[in-house]
Amino acid sequence: MKKYTPITTLLILISSFTGSLSAPTHTYAFERIPNETIEAKAYIVLDTLTNKVIWAHNSSAQLAIASITKIASALSVLELFDKNTSIKFDGATWKMNELLKFMLITSSNEAAQELVSFASSTNSRLDLVANMNNLAERLALHQTFFLNSSGLDITERISGGYASARNIAYLMKTFIDKQPELAAATTLISGQVHPNTSQMIEVNNTNKMLTSLTGIKASKTGLTDLAGGNLVVAFDVAINRPMIAVVLGSTEEGRFNDMKILINATMRYVNRRK
Repeated sequence: MKKYTPITTLLILISSFTGSLSAPTHTYAFERIPNETIEAKAYIVLDTLTNKVIWAHNSSAQLAIASITKIASALSVLELFDKNTSIKFDGATWKMNELLKFMLITSSNEAAQELVSFASSTNSRLDLVANMNNLAERLALHQTFFLNSSGLDITERISGGYASARNIAYLMKTFIDKQPELAAATTLISGQVHPNTSQMIEVNNTNKMLTSLTGIKASKTGLTDLAGGNLVVAFDVAINRPMIAVVLGSTEEGRFNDMKILINATMRYVNRRK
């Protein structure tokens, strides 16, 4: 597992802005959605069956991703620990899988930080953030880099996580493929998580679009001062026709409207070709 010094970290972060992406190649249906106003700095809609990009704008630009970082945190933790591992959080003993559900649904920064502390307390050589960067490297997500497990801004100029919209689409695809049960939990509008057999906690999802969407397979929000409003949603546009849509650098409310535009435009695109 790689260890990064502060200087190396800064150099990698700077160089990644100009790095080339070697993730799977794809073809484009359209570069931008015509006659639609989208606030996001970057967006993409990926057909995960054909690897065709249906819509895209600035999809390779490296931007702050805020709490979308937590997808990588969850994937990395489950590479290091069994889902039934016990972990203490907020005065209770949780099963790892339930804590990850809580973190992703509510976007808990405290839970994300606890994962880092737990990993290092279990083994002083375990560095969760380094493992997250190793994951990005193995997935060939060269525009992706993490400085913490939550995506919270570190300073007024440095965010906790960076990626391109294209990278996030592939990260979400990996999440669904490797952890389908956990991914499905992110579609709950509200519900319960069970830290253990004797406790239950009510949770509400940070993605308020879920009340008006159908066919959703996974979702994650992100919002910080540096990142603006971010959102990634995996959805079925038709039977056995999965898509992943990403918006980065929008606003707190604009990200939901941007996603609605992308999903509706994708529906029209698919329906015209039936």
